[in-house]
Amino acid sequence: MRAARRLCQWLEQHVPDFCADTLRLDGLIRVAEFAIVLLGLTRPLSSGASGDAYTRWARGVADVLWTDLHHKEKHILRLLAATRSAHARALLLPFPALETITRRRFDNHALVRALLSEKAGRTGRVEVDLAFTCDVAGIRDCRQVTRTRLAELAGAAGPAGESVQDMYDLTHLAFYATMLGRRAARWSPGTAGWARAFLEEGGAVYLRRHDLDLVAECVMSLLITGSPTSRYVHDAAEALAAVAERGSGMPPHSRHADDASSAFANRYHPTLVALAALAEYDRRTPYPH
Repeated sequence: MRAARRLCQWLEQHVPDFCADTLRLDGLIRVAEFAIVLLGLTRPLSSGASGDAYTRWARGVADVLWTDLHHKEKHILRLLAATRSAHARALLLPFPALETITRRRFDNHALVRALLSEKAGRTGRVEVDLAFTCDVAGIRDCRQVTRTRLAELAGAAGPAGESVQDMYDLTHLAFYATMLGRRAARWSPGTAGWARAFLEEGGAVYLRRHDLDLVAECVMSLLITGSPTSRYVHDAAEALAAVAERGSGMPPHSRHADDASSAFANRYHPTLVALAALAEYDRRTPYPH
């Protein structure tokens, strides 16, 4: 899809920006979010093929990110080892994720596992992030944690689209349970049906509001959890593609934009999730290339 290729180009041009601040926690967050998307793009395809254009692109970018972290890993790990925060420990994600993609180990592989093992297995929102990082590192499957959190969310959520936080929480649970499409979520039919309806209805609300960051997360969540390509998914993918084809990354919704931040800081997240959604849609409903 031409639109997705445009997003790949924008992200590739900004790889130095992703790498620039990895010695700070806010900079490491950006690489962690990039690594999550790359996990999805490099997952084994159902056809058994070694990959496609998205896979090849993602592996090339992962090599660059791995090399940058390899040069900085001692400093980053010293910073994270000094904090007892579960949120900070979750930011170790790029290490096991990039090892999975590149099939290369970091020098401090054992230390990363030790730092993660200290706090594995909690169930709050931040702890779900940490549980996923532990899962990617091969320490513990996070799907039980996601099932617990999903049941809590289904019991407490209001109408679909009412709460931005509920929508983001649900999309992240879908990402984590499936490891970005690498496995089945193992949700019960009842909760899976609730999640699908919530994502469809809520996604349609945010599509009308042109909040493309959240729209893309909903599309990606629906597709990787096995939902069919519904009318909402088609409409949302077309809306994402129309904006992506302009070639300057995805614009932030006014709710996300920070006037004090750079264009890169404001655009990188919607661009990442739009690429993830369009690539998944393209794999499900291939366009002529």
